[in-house]
Amino acid sequence: MKPCPRCKKRFPPSGFYQKQSRCKSCVKLRVREWEKKNRTRSNDAKKRWQLANPEKRWNRAHPEKFREALRNSYQKDRSKYLKRCRAYYKTPAGFLTSTFSSMKVNSIARGHQPPKFTKQELGEWIFKQKKFWLTWNSYILGGGQKNERPSVDRLNARLGYSFKNIRLVTWKENNSANHSSLEHSQRAKKTCEKRWAEYGRRKRT
Repeated sequence: MKPCPRCKKRFPPSGFYQKQSRCKSCVKLRVREWEKKNRTRSNDAKKRWQLANPEKRWNRAHPEKFREALRNSYQKDRSKYLKRCRAYYKTPAGFLTSTFSSMKVNSIARGHQPPKFTKQELGEWIFKQKKFWLTWNSYILGGGQKNERPSVDRLNARLGYSFKNIRLVTWKENNSANHSSLEHSQRAKKTCEKRWAEYGRRKRT
């Protein structure tokens, strides 16, 4: 965890831009303040960038066509894309991204309220714990076995995700705890049926 000299908060490496000592939020705030004070210079710089980068300017002006081009490039180099994704999800930043996304999706499927904390706050909670780094190191040194991967488990399965109701365990411990009760099995079955129904509606539309 690295401290930001401006806001005094601590963030993982993903919370900073390259060659910047301040966190991303503080850098963006400083840029907005500078643009307000130097409106003419800011507009001139944007015009120069647009002239020097016509392709990127076109991408911003035509987001739908840009997304379609991305999909086509993904279909051509799918194996390369998946390899890059797998490498990313074996980093602490990738673990945080996948964990927070799963929390939001699972909360909706279970009928719980989505997490009230942000991804950044979850990262602070996870990365300041020694248990996470011990589990993560054993997970990486063990060849990236799924059972050894860190996981965020709820203490009370009937409640949603909150800092008072979560703990760090391995994926194996989380999986065995969740499947130890008949109630969970029934709830998981209903969740799967609900997700497949939603997927079918999207495919038809």
